[in-house]
Formats: sequence, C-alpha cells, structure tokens
Amino acid sequence: MNFRNRPLHSGCGHKRLSHSRLLIALSLSWLISACSTLPSTATTSTESAGPVTAKPLPPWALPYYLRELPFPASEIIGPPPEAGSEVDRDDLKTLLEVQSRRTAAQCEAARLQEMPSLDGFFNRSMVGLKGLPDFSKLEPATARALQDFFSHAQHDVIFMGMLSKRSFERKRPYERDAAIKPCVKRETSSSFPSAHAGYAAAGALILGELFPQNAVALASAAQQVGLNRVLGGVHHPSDVEAGKRVGRAAYAILSTNLRFLGDLSEVKRLLAADKNLRAKKIFAPGKVLERAGAAASAAGAGG
Repeated sequence: MNFRNRPLHSGCGHKRLSHSRLLIALSLSWLISACSTLPSTATTSTESAGPVTAKPLPPWALPYYLRELPFPASEIIGPPPEAGSEVDRDDLKTLLEVQSRRTAAQCEAARLQEMPSLDGFFNRSMVGLKGLPDFSKLEPATARALQDFFSHAQHDVIFMGMLSKRSFERKRPYERDAAIKPCVKRETSSSFPSAHAGYAAAGALILGELFPQNAVALASAAQQVGLNRVLGGVHHPSDVEAGKRVGRAAYAILSTNLRFLGDLSEVKRLLAADKNLRAKKIFAPGKVLERAGAAASAAGAGG
C-alpha cells in the first residue's frame, strides 16, 4: 500500500472502535499492566486521538490497521518524570554510568539497530542471539508475507508512539547534559517514549504468535533493543520503559482488529505450509485468536 497518498484515517474500512471493543483491549493482561502505572488523574477515554493537524505525520508513521485510537495515546504511558525529580536524576546518572563502561563493540551493535527493522531487531543471523527465528530459512513467498504483515502492524505501533512523543516533547539526554556523548546517530524527535522500544516490544509479541517456540528469545532481543538506546546515549531509561508500554498496548488494541487477525491467520497458514519449516516442526499456533475470542465473550461483544 502506498502510504504517501493515504489519508491519516483511511484504509481500515470498519467503524470506529466501540466501547465493547475497548473493553476487549483493556481485558488483555499486558495492557492492564501497562496502564496500572498511570497517575490517578489519567482516565480511559473512548475519544479518538484524532488527526494531527499542526504537523502532518511522516508516511512511515501513518496507521495501517487502526482507523483511530480508542483513547488518547498519551493516556497509555502518562507523562515523563518531572525534570529534577528523583527518577529524572536517576535517568541521567544511569546514562553516565553506562557511558563510562560501554565498549566499541557494544556501540557498533547499537548502531546496527539505528533503523528499526524485522531483521535488524529479530533475525538470528543479524542479531546473533541463540533461539531467534532464522528468517533466511523461509520460502520467498512466506518471507515476503511475513515482512509485509510485520511492517503493516508496526505502522500502527509507530503511529501511537509518535502521537505520544508529541504530547510531551521531552528533550534528548544529550540536549540536557553535555556530558552525555551518544555513540549512535542523534535524533531530532523528542525523547519520550522510545519508538525503538515500542517497535521491539510489539514486534516480539507479534512474532511470538507466529514463532511461539522462539518467544523467550524474541523477548530478550526486544529487551536488548531498549538497552542499546540507553547505551547509545539517545534515550533515558524511563523513555525505554514508556516505549515498551506503548508497544504492548498497541498489540493489545491490534489484537481486537479483525483485519489484523485475518492477516495474522494468513501468515500462520503460510508458515504451516512452508516446506522448509514444516520438516523442523517449528510452527505451532499462537494464542491471540483464543485470547481475543475469550475477551470478546467476557465483554459481551458477540461476533
């Protein structure tokens, strides 16, 4: 799909998320966990996040599956630590401590993940983490379908992350403390939350449904992405934690979207039929359809 010619809220084709569908999203345990840290003044709203009119989002941040958000993106994570607070001071202290110990090899690994991607974050041959899937083993048609599905879903994750960034406009660590020297590319966007961490957290959950036997390694790889952003000096630790919450919440909401579930099912079918993988018996059904069905029944959403 050509995102450059696509309006911000087009392409979904279904009605606005209903209150019952919001309940489905909130019923998923990791979204409940993500929201449990919100300040008491935060509320769960069914208002749309709405189109951003002040400055158009770039093509890579436009949503694919979600027509709109069931509540403002900023409510997912709450505000960043107040400047000068204990948490904020700990953020800067941690950055300086990590900077004093990091190695050239660690900085190089962090630089390889400057651009979020399926392979750069999760492919065994690139990340080098034992237990990750090896996407090079897939048949070409299966690999293309996986890449397309993953990319489409990540548009929605990035969309939520970018809306959250615009809500807070926290400065990058190196903009606040000249002693912090990044060893990766400096960013122009605001610091809170970390879009890389959100991409990685959601990506681990998406891939965990498709490669359940690799779920532990996928979670470890996602964790390393966030650590690399701190090690690289471009994110506070609290930025990374907030990014993880965005990623988990985005996946929770996507898991109630019928188009997302349909595409997920199709990729599962292709993986099950992939002759290169079938012999190794690495495919097993995930749990997202069962979770979504149970949640829908509990919420009384029906079909």
